Amino acid sequence: MTPHILIPLGEVIVVAPPEDIDDEGVERLIGKITSEAKARETKRIVVDLSSVEVLDTYLARRIERLARTLIPLNTSVIITGLSVPVVLTLLDFDIHFEEVSFALDAEQAVFPLFQPSHSPSHTDSDL
Repeated sequence: MTPHILIPLGEVIVVAPPEDIDDEGVERLIGKITSEAKARETKRIVVDLSSVEVLDTYLARRIERLARTLIPLNTSVIITGLSVPVVLTLLDFDIHFEEVSFALDAEQAVFPLFQPSHSPSHTDSDL
Protein backbone atom coordinates (compact mmCIF):
# COMPACT_ATOMS: atom_id res chain seq x y z
CA MET A 1 0.00 0.00 0.00
CA THR A 2 1.21 3.49 -0.87
CA PRO A 3 1.63 5.75 2.19
CA HIS A 4 -0.76 8.64 2.67
CA ILE A 5 0.30 12.24 2.31
CA LEU A 6 -0.37 14.54 5.27
CA ILE A 7 0.81 18.15 4.99
CA PRO A 8 0.29 20.61 7.86
CA LEU A 9 -0.03 24.23 6.62
CA GLY A 10 -0.53 26.43 9.66
CA GLU A 11 -4.17 26.03 10.70
CA VAL A 12 -4.83 23.63 7.81
CA ILE A 13 -3.96 19.99 7.28
CA VAL A 14 -4.09 18.66 3.73
CA VAL A 15 -4.31 14.90 3.49
CA ALA A 16 -4.35 12.66 0.42
CA PRO A 17 -5.12 9.02 1.03
CA PRO A 18 -3.58 6.60 -1.46
CA GLU A 19 -5.75 4.96 -4.10
CA ASP A 20 -5.22 1.51 -2.61
CA ILE A 21 -5.96 2.35 1.03
CA ASP A 22 -7.43 -0.54 3.02
CA ASP A 23 -9.49 -0.48 6.22
CA GLU A 24 -6.41 -0.66 8.47
CA GLY A 25 -4.83 2.18 6.53
CA VAL A 26 -8.02 4.22 6.92
CA GLU A 27 -7.90 3.74 10.68
CA ARG A 28 -4.22 4.75 10.85
CA LEU A 29 -4.89 7.78 8.68
CA ILE A 30 -7.93 8.91 10.70
CA GLY A 31 -5.94 8.47 13.94
CA LYS A 32 -3.06 10.54 12.55
CA ILE A 33 -5.42 13.29 11.33
CA THR A 34 -7.20 13.43 14.69
CA SER A 35 -4.01 13.64 16.73
CA GLU A 36 -2.47 16.25 14.39
CA ALA A 37 -5.66 18.35 14.46
CA LYS A 38 -5.73 18.35 18.26
CA ALA A 39 -2.00 19.06 18.63
CA ARG A 40 -1.98 21.90 16.08
CA GLU A 41 -5.38 23.44 16.88
CA THR A 42 -6.27 22.97 13.24
CA LYS A 43 -9.18 24.92 11.78
CA ARG A 44 -9.60 22.95 8.55
CA ILE A 45 -8.84 19.43 7.31
CA VAL A 46 -8.73 19.12 3.53
CA VAL A 47 -9.15 15.54 2.33
CA ASP A 48 -8.04 15.37 -1.31
CA LEU A 49 -9.60 12.32 -2.95
CA SER A 50 -8.36 13.03 -6.48
CA SER A 51 -6.20 9.89 -6.45
CA VAL A 52 -9.07 7.68 -5.25
CA GLU A 53 -10.93 6.03 -8.12
CA VAL A 54 -13.26 4.01 -5.89
CA LEU A 55 -14.48 5.41 -2.59
CA ASP A 56 -15.76 2.58 -0.46
CA THR A 57 -18.44 3.06 2.15
CA TYR A 58 -16.01 2.40 5.00
CA LEU A 59 -13.73 5.33 4.09
CA ALA A 60 -16.72 7.58 3.38
CA ARG A 61 -18.32 6.85 6.74
CA ARG A 62 -15.01 7.30 8.59
CA ILE A 63 -14.54 10.74 6.97
CA GLU A 64 -18.05 11.71 8.13
CA ARG A 65 -17.34 10.40 11.65
CA LEU A 66 -14.04 12.32 11.67
CA ALA A 67 -15.93 15.53 10.82
CA ARG A 68 -18.37 14.96 13.68
CA THR A 69 -15.50 14.20 16.06
CA LEU A 70 -13.78 17.48 15.19
CA ILE A 71 -16.84 19.72 15.67
CA PRO A 72 -16.02 20.45 19.35
CA LEU A 73 -12.55 21.57 18.23
CA ASN A 74 -14.07 24.02 15.69
CA THR A 75 -12.30 22.12 12.92
CA SER A 76 -14.08 21.68 9.60
CA VAL A 77 -13.52 18.92 7.05
CA ILE A 78 -13.54 19.66 3.33
CA ILE A 79 -13.42 16.97 0.65
CA THR A 80 -11.83 17.86 -2.67
CA GLY A 81 -11.05 16.09 -5.93
CA LEU A 82 -14.16 13.97 -6.29
CA SER A 83 -14.36 12.30 -9.68
CA VAL A 84 -17.66 11.61 -11.42
CA PRO A 85 -17.45 7.83 -10.72
CA VAL A 86 -16.87 8.52 -7.01
CA VAL A 87 -19.83 10.90 -6.85
CA LEU A 88 -22.02 8.34 -8.61
CA THR A 89 -20.92 5.68 -6.12
CA LEU A 90 -21.82 7.96 -3.21
CA LEU A 91 -25.25 8.52 -4.73
CA ASP A 92 -25.76 4.80 -5.45
CA PHE A 93 -24.96 3.89 -1.85
CA ASP A 94 -27.02 6.81 -0.52
CA ILE A 95 -24.03 8.24 1.36
CA HIS A 96 -24.58 11.79 2.61
CA PHE A 97 -21.91 13.89 4.25
CA GLU A 98 -23.82 15.96 6.80
CA GLU A 99 -20.81 17.59 8.49
CA VAL A 100 -18.49 17.85 5.49
CA SER A 101 -18.03 20.62 2.93
CA PHE A 102 -16.78 20.23 -0.62
CA ALA A 103 -14.41 22.11 -2.94
CA LEU A 104 -13.22 21.41 -6.45
CA ASP A 105 -9.58 21.12 -5.44
CA ALA A 106 -7.25 21.60 -2.47
CA GLU A 107 -6.31 25.12 -3.55
CA GLN A 108 -9.94 26.23 -3.48
CA ALA A 109 -10.34 24.66 -0.03
CA VAL A 110 -7.20 26.23 1.47
CA PHE A 111 -6.88 29.60 -0.28
CA PRO A 112 -9.71 31.50 1.52
CA LEU A 113 -7.96 31.02 4.87
CA PHE A 114 -4.94 32.93 3.65
CA GLN A 115 -6.88 35.88 2.26
CA PRO A 116 -6.75 39.09 4.29
CA SER A 117 -10.13 40.22 5.54
CA HIS A 118 -11.75 42.20 2.80
CA SER A 119 -14.05 45.02 3.71
CA PRO A 120 -15.28 47.07 0.78
CA SER A 121 -14.67 50.80 0.95
CA HIS A 122 -18.04 51.49 -0.63
CA THR A 123 -21.32 49.77 -1.31
CA ASP A 124 -23.17 49.45 -4.58
CA SER A 125 -25.60 52.12 -3.42
CA ASP A 126 -22.68 54.57 -3.20
CA LEU A 127 -22.07 54.29 -6.95
